Amino acid sequence: QLTSDSATDVNPAWSPDGSTIAWESDRGGSFQIWMMNADGSNQRQITQGPAIHGWAAWRPDGTRLAYWGYDAETGMYTISTAAADGSDVQVIAQSQEILDRPNWHPQGTALAWGAQTDGNWDVWSANSDGSQVTRLTYDAQMESNPLWRPDGSHIAYKVAPNKAYNLTIENFLNVENGVDNPTVRVWDGIKSIQMNDWSPDGNFITYTAEIVTNASGEDRVSYLAVVEDVSFAGAKTSGTPIILSGHNTLGDRGPVFSPDGSRIAFWSWDKSYRATLWVANVDGSG
Repeated sequence: QLTSDSATDVNPAWSPDGSTIAWESDRGGSFQIWMMNADGSNQRQITQGPAIHGWAAWRPDGTRLAYWGYDAETGMYTISTAAADGSDVQVIAQSQEILDRPNWHPQGTALAWGAQTDGNWDVWSANSDGSQVTRLTYDAQMESNPLWRPDGSHIAYKVAPNKAYNLTIENFLNVENGVDNPTVRVWDGIKSIQMNDWSPDGNFITYTAEIVTNASGEDRVSYLAVVEDVSFAGAKTSGTPIILSGHNTLGDRGPVFSPDGSRIAFWSWDKSYRATLWVANVDGSG
């Protein structure tokens, strides 16, 4: 147990070298980002109010954090970065419409995030120094939750056609030639999915999908963890979906790949209605 304060401590994020953990706590009176050594020592506050801050994301080289902020007094949302000790704060984006959590380019050269633009969600990006702020999507449908492919060539993002969440899909922006004129590969697989992670080689994605399962003894709609191969060479984007729990759980959430890409971890409600952690091989075995 790393924290024992009476406050709420949530959303831990490991530094790339594994030596440090960033997390969110309201122990100072409002939610701010804190930092500690991997053994729980040297706990210190990184961000300051009056705005609240959260969703800390480490730059891949571990030198900076990107994070979200909201100031209730001004109604302003922000995406900012700071050095790992909290100094050198740079505001990358700010708006009185909602901004969502930032996601780093794999080389740490840029950031992507979701934002409400005139009341509709779209995907934006900027260089890591805040220059070249670019709106990447313009459709009337909801587009958010960008995730860079590990090689930086594509950005996956969630699409809710006509804001119908039961039909959510994942599209892919090809940004190999820059973010000024990206091309889109439209998802052609099952609907109602929320992507969680890329495999390290970028050839698979894992997501939470709304699927009918009979693990309880009768058919019911639930969320299950799925892995699927993706292709950027041929005409078809999606591949073969594999339900990782094999319909042996009542519901799954949040699947993520292991560092070597061979296994996937996810949490589930098991048949005894307990919250449990599971791991499986990428092919669904084990």
